[in-house]
Amino acid sequence: MVLETIADVFREKLTATRRLAHDLFARSVRPIFLARSDHRPELIGTGVLIEVDHALCLSTAAHVVRRYQDQSLYLGGMPRMIRLDVTFDTTLAKDGNPDSDHVDVAAVHLPASVSAELADVPFVKATHHRLEPDSQPGNTYMVMGYRVSQNKVPRPDETVLRSKLWKYTGISVPVPGAERRFANGAHNFAVDFTKFGERPSGERVKNTPPEGVSGGAMIHLGNMADPELLAGIEQYSPRLVGTFIECWQGALIGTKLNTVYDVIRRGRSS
Repeated sequence: MVLETIADVFREKLTATRRLAHDLFARSVRPIFLARSDHRPELIGTGVLIEVDHALCLSTAAHVVRRYQDQSLYLGGMPRMIRLDVTFDTTLAKDGNPDSDHVDVAAVHLPASVSAELADVPFVKATHHRLEPDSQPGNTYMVMGYRVSQNKVPRPDETVLRSKLWKYTGISVPVPGAERRFANGAHNFAVDFTKFGERPSGERVKNTPPEGVSGGAMIHLGNMADPELLAGIEQYSPRLVGTFIECWQGALIGTKLNTVYDVIRRGRSS
């Protein structure tokens, strides 16, 4: 008889939950591209296809769309890219300065012309939403998006665009600089971003700031410190809990899903 250690049980549970999160959300997380002057696509950020109040929507980080608001943007991750002929609603800092907006969310209710082209793509439904994160010790999160370093501008002779999804798993930590930068955490939450990570193979790798992942999904995997969850007595399905906006002082910062809801609903009512 082989007895498993707590570390073994934790690793197995985390691996299974990560795999489930990938299956539930990966196809709804999409790269956003800019059409360069030479007509080659350049990755600028990540978007999440989400259903809110039965409406099909796209959310991302506000700084992604603000920076390129006068240029053509495309949604990728499919056999062909879809042009985003849309106007995003965004959060805005009290002083009106975009650089002071640390809520940093943009979202849009997709018109029928765009959603029709996404008929075969899943949108994250309300059954897999969690409006508020859980900051108690042991709560574990996955960040999912597209890194610029892994999705280079294709060569002129390349005819197929392949996009590689990046995923990172970490634990909940207090929002760094909350009182000065993040309005005491009213809209934000944070996940520890360690200096070194580990591949599934066990190989140790250095973590670098995930440029391009802004606007990606932040997914709650559950409280891995809960003995009932580890023992299989308690069941928990991963849930979308927010939008990733930036890497700040050793943490990955997200904006809560209830704030994303507010931006979407404001846009639909205007």
